[in-house]
Amino acid sequence: MFETIDRSLSEIAEITRDIPDAGFASREQSLHLRLKQLVASLPQVKSLGLRRQGPRARQQPDRAAPEIDFSDRDYFKAHTSGDIGTYIGEALTPRPPYQGAAFFGVSRRRSDEDGGFAGVIQASVFPEYFVNYYARIGREPGSFFALGRADGAVLARFPASESEIRFDRSGPMGKMIAANPQAASSP
Repeated sequence: MFETIDRSLSEIAEITRDIPDAGFASREQSLHLRLKQLVASLPQVKSLGLRRQGPRARQQPDRAAPEIDFSDRDYFKAHTSGDIGTYIGEALTPRPPYQGAAFFGVSRRRSDEDGGFAGVIQASVFPEYFVNYYARIGREPGSFFALGRADGAVLARFPASESEIRFDRSGPMGKMIAANPQAASSP
């Protein structure tokens, strides 16, 4: 699932690679259409967009999207100092006027023609999608599944819970994740 999201971010990066900020206006309609098509093909994705240096919302499938400052979001701040590749953010709630389900950001840096920071390409991903998937495969009593980050933050889990959990880095799961952060799994 993450590979599919990452490929979508790569596609957006390719489509927008040589477009300076001033050039988006002339390509707005085709870019909105492509973002909308990508979102429709990814049931785990709530939205896709470009968040520019500045840092107002730039392009989203919903053209009527208000311009909101996202520079304080972790998926934005992670990229300001340099290219770190794909970043998976913490679970967040939409801020007004947006509504709806919680999400976590998956993002990549967008650089300008001089290699400087120009913003991010970002997907808002539904943790609920993963909870529903885990519910389908975890029918045995005592089943537990979790989607977590290397720092121990849990993004989705089954059985679902309203309370936030974080794996202790010095505990068994924390040590397992630290040993293999790309593909930790329980024994």
